[in-house]
Amino acid sequence: MRRLTLLLAATLSGCGGGGERIVVSREANVSQAAGPQVEAAIAIDPGDPDLLLAGSNSAEEPSVRSYTSSDGGATWRSEIAPLPPEGWEGGAGDPVVTIGPGGRQYFGFLARIERTATHFGIGIFVASRVGPDAPWRVARVDHQPGVGNDKPAIAVDQSSGRVYVAWTRFYGARRLPVEVSHSDDGGRSWSRPVGVAETGPQLFASIAVGPGGAVYVVWDEFFAGRIALARSLDGGDTFQAPVEVGSYEDGVWGATDCPPYGVSIPAQPRDCVRPNPIVTAGGGRVHVTWGATGENGSQDAFVRAFDTALRPLGEARVLRPDGEGLSDQFLPTSAYDRSDGTLWACFYDTRGGATRRLARFTCTASRDGGDSWARAAPAASVYSDETASAASIREYGDYEGVAAAGGRAHAAWTDSRRLGLWGEEIYVARLELER
Repeated sequence: MRRLTLLLAATLSGCGGGGERIVVSREANVSQAAGPQVEAAIAIDPGDPDLLLAGSNSAEEPSVRSYTSSDGGATWRSEIAPLPPEGWEGGAGDPVVTIGPGGRQYFGFLARIERTATHFGIGIFVASRVGPDAPWRVARVDHQPGVGNDKPAIAVDQSSGRVYVAWTRFYGARRLPVEVSHSDDGGRSWSRPVGVAETGPQLFASIAVGPGGAVYVVWDEFFAGRIALARSLDGGDTFQAPVEVGSYEDGVWGATDCPPYGVSIPAQPRDCVRPNPIVTAGGGRVHVTWGATGENGSQDAFVRAFDTALRPLGEARVLRPDGEGLSDQFLPTSAYDRSDGTLWACFYDTRGGATRRLARFTCTASRDGGDSWARAAPAASVYSDETASAASIREYGDYEGVAAAGGRAHAAWTDSRRLGLWGEEIYVARLELER
């Protein structure tokens, strides 16, 4: 098996760090719904960090499911919402959430024209509401017939209120670019999509808006085996030439038994794990986290820093090195807290079990722009086992979530500790970094 081609930093991060520790509290099952819930997403209102919005895919209902808290995660409301317009079916999933100025909440998701529709019969929708108790208003983002859509990402400019959606569009053959649309009226209408870069097929886009309004988009070019990052300085109307974040040579399309591409690992053998790049922006830096095969053949979570002009600030770092024993860190995600400059990163971690089959969602944090990291702490109090006979074929799903604001973070993940009763459930926990 070929290894990740990035040169790792001489001092690997994530082993300890500066006497700081992560305190985990308010762990809760927020979904409590029959059947598997996967693809967790979560957002915090920067203006009021007690207001939280989360979501997941609940394919058996079939719908996306929303979770709302107005007390910092002490209690949660779980409900089926929002629904696609008449003529569309839910259950296509890929929920994404964000909260903009004034507390306006956004919930993006996919819906199918019919249950058996391919990507060409899938539309992207964004629901918005003025607050946690207001009704949702749903609008369609894509409007070009005969074009497929997949895996949206969402971000909002906290200064202007402009909200952005980035996603992969399917034009046929191998033409799968990432495109970006924006809304200036609270999600009621959306601009014509703009292509980010003319490169090979692109999937799993992530988008972030910097404090000055610059827009950053990262994606996985899976045929080329690389992670790419691009910037827009004109509100998403045009994008500069992308830069390479990192490269990998495992999991190219068709190379595994769990299509479309990825790596099969003991903890998630049927639904391959993929790089899942996530971009964050703040504190004069742009960070990208992603997963890939490390030097010892197991999966690692990586982070790399850039300045706001996308000049690299050093090489890639492993967020939690394995040490003497093999372990997998997979499905990473990250978030940046502008209130105190803390960068958070979370991932599933199989450390602690010789078989690498059991995993706990685990988080770490950095106060110095990613140069050093606190000792990683499990957000989940118990391990999950997605190799159990009762587990969903989706296993942990495709991605998980973390959000940060007001000096705290909240992680959201797929958890299987009560498979016999509920199936896979969405759990959340509150995280704080203390000295």
